[in-house]
Amino acid sequence: MSRRRRSDPTPAQVWRIVRALAREVRAGHRRALAREAAYRQADEERRKTEQAARDREQAARDRERAELDRQWQARMNKIAGDGDNRFGELMEALVEGRTVPLFREVGLGVERAYRRVKSISLHEWREYDVVAVGPEDAVVVEVKTTLRPRDVAKFTDRIRDFREWRPDLARPRVWGAVGFLSANPEAVRAAEAAGFYVIRVVSTTAEIVNSEGFEPRVF
Repeated sequence: MSRRRRSDPTPAQVWRIVRALAREVRAGHRRALAREAAYRQADEERRKTEQAARDREQAARDRERAELDRQWQARMNKIAGDGDNRFGELMEALVEGRTVPLFREVGLGVERAYRRVKSISLHEWREYDVVAVGPEDAVVVEVKTTLRPRDVAKFTDRIRDFREWRPDLARPRVWGAVGFLSANPEAVRAAEAAGFYVIRVVSTTAEIVNSEGFEPRVF
């Protein structure tokens, strides 16, 4: 019995096949575009959510800074009202008021700051201008109207035994900082070489001004 020969498709059938393939290609392209649009929308929603979270965090930091600034201003008013016009005390109070937000901005978990922290042992005594503390971090700040190299050298010696003099305020990480209104350039270089954060007082505020690449030291 002879096998029936399969006939070749007619031109009309070929065109139907081509049109069907074209429709499938277009449909696939539309599906791909729809998926891409969905991905873009999801990514945009994610970015909006993350930005909203960052905005809330920034707003919280702004509120915290405003409250600290308010407390600082109240302290300045009290000092002025008491008739204490000593510039050094004003400097210390200003640095104290800015210490917590400044060091939180650089990633240190400090929560409270204390001024003129004293310690007495037999006939010796120590005083630290400003100490900021948190659960894991403590920052000891030496404040000078004019910072000189010898001030940095003395502070380097004094901060080394801070844990012994004030174990109640010592934390797993103890950092050092120097604050000033003006400074000898050599003193700033010495402070950074010692691993101290450098705080410059500007008008009624203060800012950390360490050079790029500075590496703080844990004492």
